[in-house]
Parts: sequence; structure tokens; C-alpha cells
Amino acid sequence: MAKVLIPTNLNQTDREDALRILGFGTSSKILSNPYPMGGYPGFEIGVSVESLPTDDLGRLGDGLETPQQDVSYAKISIGKGLYHGFDVFFQFSPFNQKDGLSQYGGILRWCFFEAESFPLSLSALVHYNSANFDNLVITRSY
Repeated sequence: MAKVLIPTNLNQTDREDALRILGFGTSSKILSNPYPMGGYPGFEIGVSVESLPTDDLGRLGDGLETPQQDVSYAKISIGKGLYHGFDVFFQFSPFNQKDGLSQYGGILRWCFFEAESFPLSLSALVHYNSANFDNLVITRSY
């Protein structure tokens, strides 16, 4: 795992591009089956290793002397099925001084249609995620 390096002397357009790269890259993601968990007892726990593409980040502002490789980080997700097709998920990445990234977020999912005769379901999601890059940049996506 490597640290996210952010170039200096970013103009307004570069800052927007950097936020787009970092914010969308760390945004909340569903790691589970798309069908609702319902009121089943227990929790769903998932661990993932996600990759943040940082090639374009090194081209902004003054740039970086050496190209930066993609940054990988671990994310833990805990989900619980509520009644009537509602599920709630909490996700976080424990702070690691090596990569300088910490994040947390949540997802509320409502499955409003599930077909009985074939595998089809329709859901609506509401999510929030906040990522902190070494106290230099904090992104929030929702």
C-alpha cells in the first residue's frame, strides 16, 4: 500500500479534477448480493481491497517527479437487513499511517420491487461517504 501523493500549485480546474478522482474513487460501493436481506437474523460482513486510480492525479498542477502507482486500501462493510426490503450498511477503512487514508460511510437500500418468476429486483439507494487523505484533502460524496 502506498500513500496518495497530491501535487502542489493546483489551479481551480486541477482542484476540481483532483476532487473528482479522489471522491468518486473512494465513494460507497455495495459488496453484497443485490437482493434484500430482509429481516433475517445476523449481519453480513465483507472485507474488500479497493484500488484508487491515481495516474491522472500526477499530471495536475506541478505534477509528480515519478509516476504514482494506484493506491490500494482495505475496506470493511457491515450490513443488516431490516423489514420490508430495507437494508442498512456501514463501511469504513481503518486509518493506516502508511497510506494516510481513512474513510467511513453508509448506505440505506430499499428494494421496492422483486419479481417472483425470474431474477429481477429494483432498488433505490441513499449513500454518504467521507474520505480523509492525510488531513490534506477531505472528500464527501452522497
